Amino acid sequence: MGHLQTSRLIPAPIGEVYRHVVNPEHLTQWLTPGIEVEFPETIPVLREQSQFTVRFRRFNKTVDHVFRIEEMKPRERVTYRQVSGFFKSWRHTQVLRAHDERTTLLTDLVDFKLPYGIFGTLADDLFASNDLERILNQRLVRIEERFSGPG
Repeated sequence: MGHLQTSRLIPAPIGEVYRHVVNPEHLTQWLTPGIEVEFPETIPVLREQSQFTVRFRRFNKTVDHVFRIEEMKPRERVTYRQVSGFFKSWRHTQVLRAHDERTTLLTDLVDFKLPYGIFGTLADDLFASNDLERILNQRLVRIEERFSGPG
C-alpha cells in the first residue's frame, strides 16, 4: 500500500480554506491541466456519509470514481474513500491547522493501493507514487494561488 503526505501553507484563514476544499466544484480547477474532471450527476453538497461520482479523464482514458465522505470536522479535516474506481483502495484525508490568524497549513494524507497485484506494485514502485505526489503538490499550489491573488 502506498502512502503520501504533502503540505502547504495557504495564505487564508482556516475557515476560508475549509469552505474552499469542501466545495467539489473546485476539483476541476485543482487537477488541470492533465486531468479532466467532471461530475456526471449533480455536483454534490458534501456531508458525512454522502456519496458522489467524479469522472476523471487522463491519457485518453475515462474512469468514473465513486467516493464516500467518511468524516467531516469543520475547520479540521475531511476524509473520503473510493467506493469504486481505478484504485483497488483510496483514502484521502485533508487536514487543516491554523498556522496563524491569516494562514492555514493544509496537509493531504493519502493511502492507496493499485489494482493488478504484483504488476500494480511494480507500477507503484516505478512511477505511480511519484506521479500522485506531483498531482497532490500541484493541487496544493493551485489552492495557494487561489488565495494569493488580488482580493
